[in-house]
Amino acid sequence: MKRIAKTAFVSIMLIACIAFVYNYDKKDIQNEVSSIQPEEIFTMQIGHGHGVGSIRHRVLRVFKSMVEERTDGGVIVNIFPSGQLGTELDMHKEVEEGTLQGVWGGGFDIVPKLSIFTLPFLADDETEMYRLLESDFMMDICKESQSKGIEVLGIGCGGGFRQLSNNVRPIKSPDDMKGLRIRVNDIETIRDTMEAFGAELVNIPYNDIYQSLKQGIADGQENPWSNIVSMRFYEVQKYFTKIDYQFHPNPFYVNSKWLNSLPPEYEKIIRECAKTMISLERQYEEKEKENDLKQIMAYSEIYELTEEERNEFKKASEIVYEKYLDEGIVTKEELEIIERIKKGEAESDL
Repeated sequence: MKRIAKTAFVSIMLIACIAFVYNYDKKDIQNEVSSIQPEEIFTMQIGHGHGVGSIRHRVLRVFKSMVEERTDGGVIVNIFPSGQLGTELDMHKEVEEGTLQGVWGGGFDIVPKLSIFTLPFLADDETEMYRLLESDFMMDICKESQSKGIEVLGIGCGGGFRQLSNNVRPIKSPDDMKGLRIRVNDIETIRDTMEAFGAELVNIPYNDIYQSLKQGIADGQENPWSNIVSMRFYEVQKYFTKIDYQFHPNPFYVNSKWLNSLPPEYEKIIRECAKTMISLERQYEEKEKENDLKQIMAYSEIYELTEEERNEFKKASEIVYEKYLDEGIVTKEELEIIERIKKGEAESDL
């Protein structure tokens, strides 16, 4: 067993690194501005459920700057964080109806098939995770959104691997999960996996998690490190377990009718800036992860599972795969494709 000791939270170099990444990307796109002199100003309103300090919001602000600069003010981007426009499901519906131009994140109601990538322990490390996120296989699945009048302009990492925390005891085995009231959302694989571990489920909106943990409505929660830091869950949780049990594809949804109504050059700029934003999210996640851990450890204990302990959780979650196979949500052939992508095989050979 390995325990990560508590340390102080110190980071100045991180800020310099992030600034370098931002300035580098900004410099790269500055020399390619639109040749169109705006006769009509288009407005792009984007909603998301994370706070203003989150990586998601910060890279969306970079997206805003890039789009407005490259279109010479022809497209104005307004960002609404922290669920200001409603739940993520509400925002999905608004994008489908065209009353909202874009939303980043949320469940998989728009592309249900994407949920297969949230199966527990689908990837063992970040290399495998990013191979899946950047695969043509995943983007082909995202084309399902077009039937609802929505384009997927990119797929983020959703904060990376998800971890466990609680206020009752350190979690080292599925037995330690029994009876714990764990906050979950509406994503079925999270609910099924937590039940397979023996937890009791408590459904709580994302922006209400902090107070619910503080008041004891839930004993614990599961989220990526970056979410835990941006929402300050470490202030109201004693025990964290590094389990890397799941990751979430994080699509950037945009209303197709609005996108197609733009001058072709503006549409091209939006698509290119979305790709840059997705790439920046990954860079931010990688650069800030170590610092996130230091910040959490200044308040709480983090336990890292051994390979043997993690395998116990894998075994307990096998029932989730059986359910998805039985219900036809995923096929054996699709799981085989996923395994080959994880190994780095060329998709043209699949």
